[in-house]
Amino acid sequence: MGKVFFYLGEEEFLKSKAIEILKNSRGEKSVYYSFSPREDNFRMEEIIRLARTANLFSPHQIIVIKDVEKISPTDRETLISYIKNPAKFTDLILLTRLKLKKLNSSEDTAWLNNLLKEKKLIIEEFFPLSEERLRKWIIAQVNKQGKSISYPVLNLLISQLGNDTAVLSQEIEKISLYMGKKKMIEWTDLEAIAGREISLDVYKLINALLNANFEQGIKILRDIEECNVKPDRILGALVAEWRRFYQAKKLLRLGFSQFQIKKELGIFYTESFFSNLQKISWDKLKRSLRSLLLIDQEIKTGGRKPFFLLESWILDFFS
Repeated sequence: MGKVFFYLGEEEFLKSKAIEILKNSRGEKSVYYSFSPREDNFRMEEIIRLARTANLFSPHQIIVIKDVEKISPTDRETLISYIKNPAKFTDLILLTRLKLKKLNSSEDTAWLNNLLKEKKLIIEEFFPLSEERLRKWIIAQVNKQGKSISYPVLNLLISQLGNDTAVLSQEIEKISLYMGKKKMIEWTDLEAIAGREISLDVYKLINALLNANFEQGIKILRDIEECNVKPDRILGALVAEWRRFYQAKKLLRLGFSQFQIKKELGIFYTESFFSNLQKISWDKLKRSLRSLLLIDQEIKTGGRKPFFLLESWILDFFS
C-alpha cells in the first residue's frame, strides 16, 4: 500500500536522509520525482494523475512535493482528495520548512493544520538536533567512515560548526578522506582541513589551562608564536571566550539556569562549556580576565613582548 508522508521542520539534511532511506527500502527499480509549487510548470492535477498511474518500468514510485505550504487553494482540495485514497504503488512525500506549532500563524498556512487530521497521513517533524543527540549523531557518522573521535575534538567540531548536520556531514567526510588509514580524528586533522584557526588554538589552550596542564598550555602558546600568528588575534579570541565565562558565571550567581544562559549568550556546546566553567572560581575568573585586559592595553601601547605577557598570564593562572 502506498503511503503519504508529511515532513515538517528546518532540518533539511535529516529530511533528505529520511527520503534516501525510503528510496532504498523500495528497491533499486523504484522511480523518483520531485516538484515544487514555486516552479512555473507546477500542475497539481498532473502530479496526482502521475501518482495514480502505474509505471510500466517500475513496481513503485516516490513523488516529493516541496514547499507544500505554497500550494494554491484549488490545488489543496485535489491534494486532500488524493490523501484520503492514495495509490498503492506510490509514496507521496510533502515537505515544508514550517514547524508544527507555526501552521496556524497565517491564513495561508492554516489549511495545513487541518491536513494533520487526515488519518492516512504519516507526520514527522525534523528539529535541529539537541547537543546530546548531535554528539551521538556525529559519533555515528564518524563510525560509518571507520573512524573514531575524541571527546575534546568532538566538542571543538560542534563549537566551530554548530548543529548544521549538512555541513558537519561534509566536514566529517573530508576529514576522513584526508586521514587515510589513520583511525582517530585529532586536532591536527581539523587544522589540515580548515587551516590554522584561532578558535582551535584558543579552545586547546583553554582546555589545557582548565585541566591543569601547564606544560601543554605553554607548548600551545609557543606553537602559535612560531606560526607567526598576530598576538592581537590570539588575545582577542582569549578575551572573548573569557568574557563569556565571566558573563555566564555572573548569571549563574544571579540565579539564572543553564538553559537561560545558553539562550542569553548564544552558547551551543553547553555541556563542555559549563563543565569548564565549574573548574574555575569566581575570584580567579575575575582576576585572570582583568589581567588579560591589562595585557591587551600593553600590547596596543607597544610595551613588552606580547607572547611574553601571555606566558606570564598562564604562569599567573597556575600560581
